[in-house]
Amino acid sequence: MAEGPPPSPPTHTPPSPRMRAGLPRGVMGVVVPERGMGGRGVEDHLGGGSGRGNPSGMEPGKRNADLQEWDAKIRKLTEEFEECDTENDELAAEIDNLTAELEERERKISECDAKIRDRDSRLRKLTAELGNCTKKLQQREAELGRLRELLEEKDSEIRQKDAVVHESSEELEESEPEEDELSEELDEITEDLAKQSTRIDELTAELDELSAEIEKRDRKIDDLTVELEEYKAKMRKCLEEHRKSEEKMADVTLDPATAHPRLVLSRDLKSVRWEYLLRELPTEPGRFEADPCVLGSEAFVSGRHFWVVDVARGQYCALGVSKESLGRKRPVAFKPQEGIWGLQQWGFQTRALTDPPTPLDLPRVPKKIRICLDYDWGEVAFFDAEKESLIFTFSPVSFGGERIRPWFWVELGTLSLVP
Repeated sequence: MAEGPPPSPPTHTPPSPRMRAGLPRGVMGVVVPERGMGGRGVEDHLGGGSGRGNPSGMEPGKRNADLQEWDAKIRKLTEEFEECDTENDELAAEIDNLTAELEERERKISECDAKIRDRDSRLRKLTAELGNCTKKLQQREAELGRLRELLEEKDSEIRQKDAVVHESSEELEESEPEEDELSEELDEITEDLAKQSTRIDELTAELDELSAEIEKRDRKIDDLTVELEEYKAKMRKCLEEHRKSEEKMADVTLDPATAHPRLVLSRDLKSVRWEYLLRELPTEPGRFEADPCVLGSEAFVSGRHFWVVDVARGQYCALGVSKESLGRKRPVAFKPQEGIWGLQQWGFQTRALTDPPTPLDLPRVPKKIRICLDYDWGEVAFFDAEKESLIFTFSPVSFGGERIRPWFWVELGTLSLVP
């Protein structure tokens, strides 16, 4: 078992203004009495004076030297307290600036929400108008279809009557009255056809106008859609900044009851290394026996959390999160379908543990990786902690209401949690 890091040296926290306000004039519990109480002063408390105030017979010169020494100490401590007051004022000013910046971001988020709602309202209105135009167009097409059927019927009648006229051409020479009636009937049919043709032309013109209007509406909807997507992107950016400010750093420690026999944990449970020697450990139902894995002791069911892992000495390792129900007695495929969302360091190659794995073309191999878990939004993101740049994101993720725990796999090297 590797030894943990040496204990940190004790630190001294200067007293706050409230503490100093409650202290009497003095230093670290030493009170300098003031005049009063029967005329006894500093000299009496330090053994000065005569009679019963100076039972030891202390010399006046030594008494004055003691008083000067105490006075110098008091002035020095007073200066230190004033320096602490100045630092507290600077911290208060910085807190006020951060509070104002947070309020400004919340105001921008509210403005983005209002703009998006307005764009959504306009889009719904345009969609309703497009539906009305579509219905009118369908009605026009139905009416045009009926007119075409009527025209075909009229054409059929004309052909039939032409045949009758052709067959009765000889009879018309003998019976002029019948020829006149047929001519009048033919004129009526021709007039009806002319009217129907005019109506068809009018409907065609209206159909063209509706088509042009629909195309104009489509272009407008496309423009609004592009604008809406831009506002959504801005909104997502604002929400990301807001969510980042709500992140809580999790104090992750390693769970020794889950560690594989080839993994050795530090005393403070903050680092793990792989060893070739297969140790004999107590049988635990939650211990990994097939894969050299270990889980974090913490489990999450809500909220947004993050932790940082030093992978500079982890040549072949993986890290991320997993479901608490992850199988531990048999080999498991490292992919989301098995309940693992992680990033793997394979020599100098970094890849996301998707199905199949996704190689990542990074400008450099990360030395410290920040894992961000947003349980409520269903997102697991990995960042280069030193460059503060995004490496990969699993989203959306369905955790199915299960407890999610930090997950580590070490084949060669060492992983350390950064406090």
